[in-house]
Amino acid sequence: MRMLIVMPKQFKLMLIVNVLLILLFVLANYAMWNMVNSNTHIGHTTMNPLNIIESMWGDVVEGKIYRIDGMGIMRNFPFWIFFVAIAVNLYFIYRLQRTETKQTPS
Repeated sequence: MRMLIVMPKQFKLMLIVNVLLILLFVLANYAMWNMVNSNTHIGHTTMNPLNIIESMWGDVVEGKIYRIDGMGIMRNFPFWIFFVAIAVNLYFIYRLQRTETKQTPS
């Protein structure tokens, strides 16, 4: 038995937007953790709402420590995508509430 699910146009839009936001969040989160965990350098990672800053002081090669003094900076996209997703969903809730109040039961 097949069940046909009929969704209004605005529900399809909401679903597509939320799937895209989830995908963006997962990809940005993966990129962030890949940057933080991928290296074997001696250093320190600092995170704030704007940036993820990785300070690299040195590297160990064959038991010897070599000085690097490098820095990697990446925008903290997962933090901002999360708030964009919340704002978009609040907007969708507002739109749904307005369309429900416009429709009067007959």
